[in-house]
Amino acid sequence: MTNDAKLGLVLGVAIVLVTGLVFFRTEPADAKTASNPAAAEKCAAKQGLPADPPSVPEPPSEPRPAS
Repeated sequence: MTNDAKLGLVLGVAIVLVTGLVFFRTEPADAKTASNPAAAEKCAAKQGLPADPPSVPEPPSEPRPAS
């Protein structure tokens, strides 16, 4: 391999690693637990998310009659 090819390989691998680190970071461990709601609210506020997600309505208990 020529030096140009080696340099391109190293730069390409470095770009892929940096992109992976930037976009696939893990959440803080204390924000994942339900036992610490203050940390969850802080993490949600930092990410621009609501602290309590909207509740999903429950499905009806009895099926609707077919028409």
